[in-house]
Amino acid sequence: KESEDGINYSGNVRYNRFTTKYGPHIDYDGVSANLIDARVDVAFPFLSSFKAGVRGGVFYQGADKVDYGVGSDDLFHNLTVLNANPYINIGGDNFLLSLGVNLAHAFDFNDKTQIAPTAKIKWNFEEKSMFYLNVDGGVNNNNLLYIFRENKYVNPYDRIAISRTPYDIKAGVKSAVINGFEFDIFGGYKYTKNQYLYVPGNTSSWYNVSDAMYADMGAGHFGGSIRTKLIPYTDLSLGATGLFYNVKKYTDENEYNGGREKKPWGLPTIKFAFNADFTFIDNLVLTANYTFEGGRKTYFMGESVSMDAINDLSFKANYNLLDWLSVYGKANNILNQKYERYYGYTLQGINILGGINLKF
Repeated sequence: KESEDGINYSGNVRYNRFTTKYGPHIDYDGVSANLIDARVDVAFPFLSSFKAGVRGGVFYQGADKVDYGVGSDDLFHNLTVLNANPYINIGGDNFLLSLGVNLAHAFDFNDKTQIAPTAKIKWNFEEKSMFYLNVDGGVNNNNLLYIFRENKYVNPYDRIAISRTPYDIKAGVKSAVINGFEFDIFGGYKYTKNQYLYVPGNTSSWYNVSDAMYADMGAGHFGGSIRTKLIPYTDLSLGATGLFYNVKKYTDENEYNGGREKKPWGLPTIKFAFNADFTFIDNLVLTANYTFEGGRKTYFMGESVSMDAINDLSFKANYNLLDWLSVYGKANNILNQKYERYYGYTLQGINILGGINLKF
């Protein structure tokens, strides 16, 4: 929001309370926690095209006390992350430059501090083309709710530790010089300290869980995507991304979990994505979506094991009954593939679901 004197400000607070059913044994309750995430951004204009500001926030995660009989009732330990990002923006008709620094500190089992540069460049050229660059970094809280949504098989004995990103660089060129046709060519590199990687493990009750091992790791990517609406009543997009990694060292002294091979366990080296929307009938949108991820490996029983490629095709139909009401049906995994997102857990075969959407 902008005040009468030109000051821009915004803020929000998010609260989550969640519970899980099972702990490391079927007789134990799972972890429960409260998450609070508060953010604020204030900016002051000066001269004709400059703006100085600071954005920041507080993240807090408080887990209920649990005692799983392993000598500690504080396995999940409260976490607080403070961050501040002072910045300056310089803008023109076709150009935006933002420079700053991200200051982050985490209060945890072991307190961590990270100072990282931030930058954003957008340069519009040739009317419908743009060069962009984003630089970021800081502390990754790897909060419990995010992790459980990412991998519901994670070992219930502990939580994923925080990690730090000194720099995360992304750049590319977007263009729509042809009416109805767009392309995006991009690349980037990210370096993270104490990055978690999932490898198979077990507990006294659950035979197969995802243990976390930690490594200082660089992750790069390059690729491109195209989108076209040149064919009437269609919206088609296709993208491909190549990924490469540099696992420098294990950081948790549990090298046996991932062997002496330094590999990005569980992560893909190539991705493809295709999406097609069809609007031949008023108020009806038919969608076909295909994704592919290949090149994944995991470490199991003392050796490197190749994992089947993720190969997923789905269809969806959405019909708008009113401005605020629509119904949909979706068929997932049409190819009935048996790949594993996480080792040992085969994907459900073809499945169908439906429902309604309400807009308020």
